[in-house]
Amino acid sequence: MRQKSIHVAPAALAAIMWLVSSGGPAAQRSALDASLARLQADRGLYGLTDATRELAVRASRRDVRGVTHTRFDQVHRGIPVFEGEAITHASPDGTVTVTSDIRPNLNVDVRARVARQAAVSTALASIAPLGAYELRDTSLWILPGGERSVVDRLVWHVAVLVENDFEEPAAWQYFIDAHNGSVVWAYDSLETTAAVGTGRTMYVGNQPVNTDFTQGTYFLRDLTRGGGNYTCDMRNRSGGTCAVFSRTNNIFGNNSRTNSDRATAGADAHVGLQATWSYYQTMFGRNGINGAGRRTFSRVHYGSGYENAFWRNSCFCMTYGDGATTFFPLVSVDVAGHEMSHGVMSTEANLTYAGESGGLNESSSDIFGTLVEFFVNSTQDVPDYWIGERIPLELQQRRHLSAAQRVALHGQSRARRPQPGMLVEQYRVAERALFVGTEQSHVLPPRQRRHEPVQRRGRCRHRGLSRPRRRRRCWRGSRLCAGSPPG
Repeated sequence: MRQKSIHVAPAALAAIMWLVSSGGPAAQRSALDASLARLQADRGLYGLTDATRELAVRASRRDVRGVTHTRFDQVHRGIPVFEGEAITHASPDGTVTVTSDIRPNLNVDVRARVARQAAVSTALASIAPLGAYELRDTSLWILPGGERSVVDRLVWHVAVLVENDFEEPAAWQYFIDAHNGSVVWAYDSLETTAAVGTGRTMYVGNQPVNTDFTQGTYFLRDLTRGGGNYTCDMRNRSGGTCAVFSRTNNIFGNNSRTNSDRATAGADAHVGLQATWSYYQTMFGRNGINGAGRRTFSRVHYGSGYENAFWRNSCFCMTYGDGATTFFPLVSVDVAGHEMSHGVMSTEANLTYAGESGGLNESSSDIFGTLVEFFVNSTQDVPDYWIGERIPLELQQRRHLSAAQRVALHGQSRARRPQPGMLVEQYRVAERALFVGTEQSHVLPPRQRRHEPVQRRGRCRHRGLSRPRRRRRCWRGSRLCAGSPPG
């Protein structure tokens, strides 16, 4: 005799298993039947084709009033839908109400084009664990469009538990696009408590700082941005581990620039990290430095007497020195905004850090660092157009947006820097070449300095000089001028 195969819908199968495990009382069976009937009848309202196939029973319980609460998980073509669920509430009189977070009208190709191991490698490369870790899950999910993703996607869910002696524990949940291999979204699911403490900074006074309260200790880790952006102490080393700042009272620093409390520099860097992230989010709707919410962190007290600050793509992090003979610790808000804007530039533009492209990189970061300072609008560090004006031991070691040729923030003179501070410097170097001959370059010339010879339709003109002086200056200062030398 030929055997017949019978297809059982996910919701029905889960319901059967639940009824068997619970003894199958008639009242609970009736409540489940009523819930499924209600969901199937209203399937069009929820953007479903067949509720019995697209919803699976996860759990059910009856409360003291006799109301049965049943939780359904959403699936799409056999793949679970992240955060897609519905809860029915079936009363003894047969009334059913629904609490729904069903994701409507899904239509996703569920054939993965990226291998499981490739997704795992991508997640581990982003996490970069310093020690032992454990893979907890590598399975396919549907990540619906909305807060987590721009569009509905098939993703690999890669769960990684990081627990070792070299870094803070974390339970990372990564969602890797199963069609193109990109990181769509990630977060740390280690259940800690977000808190707001006080950063007693060097440069902007007392500021609120987002912290993480775990097992009686507050850490300079921002759970509201990047899945846990943090600030750590390099302990005046240039390599090795970096310990996240921690306190028992949620107060970091003492407002002194002397490093008498090492957490003070950490507070400034943390405020700068928060402010820059919020600036890009508020002004441009940008989710973090790379636009996809990738976690970043700040390393302070780098090296011994290190008089610089820098962004490094390999760690996706900022690093700040303590200064020595030229600077106080380089952790002011505009410097933080400047360095993180280098990260934005590296994501959005392929600007070689030399020559004109290097000048564009630096000047753009100067601009955005200044805008971050205006965004913070601190009364302790009133916004201005100086870069890092609070950190030098002497005022000569600062940079103004209108005078990039002065000694720069990085402690190098104009002659030693491999790129100009502003593009106008590049134009002035080539100024004479641009105007030799009758044909002029298409590049817009810079504003001419006073008494500088300018060719205009075959005539030499000098503003501010008498005619005899114009003739002498014209002859001695420019080949563009016609005529004989003065007698």
